[in-house]
Formats: sequence, C-alpha cells, structure tokens
Amino acid sequence: MDIAVQELRDLIRRDHERTIAEYQAFADEAAIIGDEKGRAWYQKLADRGRQTKYPWEEGYRWRSTDE
Repeated sequence: MDIAVQELRDLIRRDHERTIAEYQAFADEAAIIGDEKGRAWYQKLADRGRQTKYPWEEGYRWRSTDE
C-alpha cells in the first residue's frame, strides 16, 4: 500500500476518534449538569461514530445525506 494512502487513512481515523471523544465528553458534561436531553443526543452521536466503518473496511456502506 502506498505510504501516502496509509498516512491519509491514519489521519482520517485519528480525526474520527477525536470527534467521538469530543461527543463523549459533551455527553458526560451534560450528564453532570443534569441535561438528559443533551446527554442522550451526544451519546447517540458518539455511539453512532463508534459503529461507523471506514470506506476501506469490509462492510462499509455509503449513506446518503438525504436519509
């Protein structure tokens, strides 16, 4: 595999993991202040992000933004 391709994949994966961590932190903060609606929203985003497959992984499915 080309080194540039691998570096791009690593960059995408790190950015995705950072975003998931931010969503989880927002969910945790909302739980601390008692904002259940906010906690549920950010927890849903974090959980969805954890289930996301990358385009180069087996089982990846394109999801339109129109859904």
